[in-house]
Amino acid sequence: MTTSDSGSKVNAAVAGDLAYVAAALRRREVDVTPLPIALYWAIYTAVGFSMIDFIPRYCGVWFGVMGVAGWVFAFWSGARDARKEGVFSSEDGKRQMLHWGTIVLGVAGAWGIVSGGGLRPMVASQITVLAVGLVYFLAGVHFDRRYLPLGLILIAGSIVTGFVDRWAWTGLGAAVAVGLVLLAVVPRRNVASVA
Repeated sequence: MTTSDSGSKVNAAVAGDLAYVAAALRRREVDVTPLPIALYWAIYTAVGFSMIDFIPRYCGVWFGVMGVAGWVFAFWSGARDARKEGVFSSEDGKRQMLHWGTIVLGVAGAWGIVSGGGLRPMVASQITVLAVGLVYFLAGVHFDRRYLPLGLILIAGSIVTGFVDRWAWTGLGAAVAVGLVLLAVVPRRNVASVA
């Protein structure tokens, strides 16, 4: 085998590797939130928020148990999908975990104040939704602009639920659930094609 033959085999291998990376990046640029993750959180939100209106006594158990299960499922499923697409990055995974884990801090803070007698549970629920809305809005600023409207809906909902007595939580849960499903079916715009 001549030097030129081995050089062309190396060039072909490099070209193949670059094509794989380019294809993975193109898939990532028009990414959607994985449907199983979006559906899980949509159901979690719709059921949990409706429970606040109809059976508030049990909603804490729902949010606690199903929230922990959802975090585990979302991080496992997201990492699995990223590996399958060839775009897994432990650095990105850590950043995502820290970002979305901030919700846990907001929830713990609000309910810690309740346990100290500083807040009524319904006000803590509104503060929790405000914190979640801010985390979603910041996801729109830092990761994917499609999260911005969901953040604004949650922030507005944290206010509206204090003024509307009937069905406010159920309506907010339905609106957020629809928004979450849309994240799974409406692709993110390819930034490179916009420029």
